[in-house]
Amino acid sequence: MKVITEDQVDEAALVIGNLNDYEELLVTLSETQPALINYLYSESFQSFTAEEQQLFLFVGLVIWKSIDQQYDAIPELSEEDIANTEEKNWNLMDSLSKGDFRTRLTPFFDEYSQEDLLAFVEDSVTPDEDNVVTEEGKEYLFISLKTIIDSFQVVLAE
Repeated sequence: MKVITEDQVDEAALVIGNLNDYEELLVTLSETQPALINYLYSESFQSFTAEEQQLFLFVGLVIWKSIDQQYDAIPELSEEDIANTEEKNWNLMDSLSKGDFRTRLTPFFDEYSQEDLLAFVEDSVTPDEDNVVTEEGKEYLFISLKTIIDSFQVVLAE
């Protein structure tokens, strides 16, 4: 997969952030990546707060758009691609020793080809005065959003 730069991520975030609503973008996503739209709206994420659900959708759209802008066509993700990738990410997270959130994420960045995209995810899910992510939600958000990036890497490597 082509490396997505910080500028490309910022551009996609700015465009999506300036939309009044995501309806048109979601229609396009549902037509081109139905498994991803199903993942973004799956029951697994209903335990997120309303703000976390909005953040998850926004960052998921930024990831997709950042990648989509670099390719003429992206193969369709499958639910199996997403499930397998998510399981690998949870296995890595579960294998890590306890510690503060940022320290626990370090192994996810080791030799990772999409470092800028993953840094955007990390910054988005790290609670601060402007960010309403709960302590419980941040890890789930990180793994779920990284799963989207990794799933695209899988289909684009085939």
